[in-house]
Amino acid sequence: MFYPDNSSHLRKSVRRFLNVHQQKNYVNPQILIVPHAGYIYSGLAAGAGYKQLINFADHIENVAIIGPSHHNYLETIAYPTEDKFETPLGKTDINHHIITELQESHKLLKSNSLVHISEHCLEVQLPFLQYILSDFQIIPLLMGNISAMDTSALIASILEYENTLVVITTDLSHYLSYNESVARDNVTAEKIEKYQLDTVGDNIACGIHPLTGALRYARESNLKIERLSLMNSGDTAGSHDQVVGYGSWMIYNSIEEVL
Repeated sequence: MFYPDNSSHLRKSVRRFLNVHQQKNYVNPQILIVPHAGYIYSGLAAGAGYKQLINFADHIENVAIIGPSHHNYLETIAYPTEDKFETPLGKTDINHHIITELQESHKLLKSNSLVHISEHCLEVQLPFLQYILSDFQIIPLLMGNISAMDTSALIASILEYENTLVVITTDLSHYLSYNESVARDNVTAEKIEKYQLDTVGDNIACGIHPLTGALRYARESNLKIERLSLMNSGDTAGSHDQVVGYGSWMIYNSIEEVL
């Protein structure tokens, strides 16, 4: 439903979405913010984020993918008990060792495979990661109504592990007209880039809780944020009547810049 089920077609699709973007050579992202819709709609925006990993493919060993639960209400952070995720590009191991260690200080982490079965937002990140990275494991987390403070603390713990990337996945406004979506998403993007986004407001982002937690962590850690893409389904494969907004950002340590 979200990407080609043929491995050759999927590789070509991912490569095409990556190749249209420029790579920022001066920075190693700690956090990527990317969308999670069908590739024909949001793959172009996602590719802008994942392009930034090309130079670091041999160094990233773990990727925590954190997204919203679309089908089940949660007041926890759910991880699956299974050992692997599988796409047409292969299987990727879940790092249960790190998850177990994180549970010692983050009691909201709970096993719940059921909510992962029908959820798409984490799985659609995998073909990009599998295409780019050499050898890695994932920490797949679905987040419910979790505070920015708790989410920020979890991200801080995750990034204590060396060679680890955090991927926050969210789409932006939903089912507005094209012009309304552009206006709303521009306001949201400006708030994101000022670390001022909160959960107040209607139809801002479906992954609002992971997103606000990441922004809190970035602000408290004095990290920089850079917009890589901002568009909607009307720009790619959809009509202009009801569109969904997509954006990509990277969060990184400013001392890594080479001027």
